[in-house]
Amino acid sequence: MDISELKEVWQQMEQKLTRQNSIQMALLRDIHLSNTRSKLKPLYWGMTVQILFGLASVLYAAPFWIRHLDTPALWVNGLIVHAYGLLIMVLAGQIMYKISHIDISSPVVTIQKQVLELKKSYIRSGWIVGMPWWALWLPFTVIVSHSKLGLFADGMPYSFIWILGFCMLGMALSIGAVMWSQNPKRPELAAKTEAMLAGVSLTKTQQSLDELLRFEQQDEVHNR
Repeated sequence: MDISELKEVWQQMEQKLTRQNSIQMALLRDIHLSNTRSKLKPLYWGMTVQILFGLASVLYAAPFWIRHLDTPALWVNGLIVHAYGLLIMVLAGQIMYKISHIDISSPVVTIQKQVLELKKSYIRSGWIVGMPWWALWLPFTVIVSHSKLGLFADGMPYSFIWILGFCMLGMALSIGAVMWSQNPKRPELAAKTEAMLAGVSLTKTQQSLDELLRFEQQDEVHNR
């Protein structure tokens, strides 16, 4: 076998190896990206539950505060629950919209940006939905207690002022603790806190996309 034949054989082998690498990368991409939506399904169904809870709150609270317009202690609490129900429905709908519009046919970097935007929206939504529960349990308690037991028709007990004060203090301390844990001066704690706030679905999705991007970058370097 002369040099020209050897070069030809070598080129054929190199082309075959390149094709195999391309096929493997395509399969790897398909596996990772097909899992992207499946990893986000728990988050999607969680938002569905949130919408159902919001709808139930609206359907329960709206007739309540309308019936008790002559009793401020009742209609104010009913209106708060009504507004909260609408708010969490809107926030859940926004998250579901972002999930359904992730384009897995896009480049990995583009998908990462979409997932990052989803993550930011989800964490922001979590703050809005979750933190007020330090005090929101009070209006929920008022309308349910009145509906079932006829309580609070004559106004709110004075003790509610102290209870509300403690609730607001607890909420402020919780917000402060989370913000402290997310300080860039504590990167490990900040990363753990962010992962906790983002939840398992988004964290696993990001990790999968990061891994796929590393494989693609390594493959590009190898093919140069």
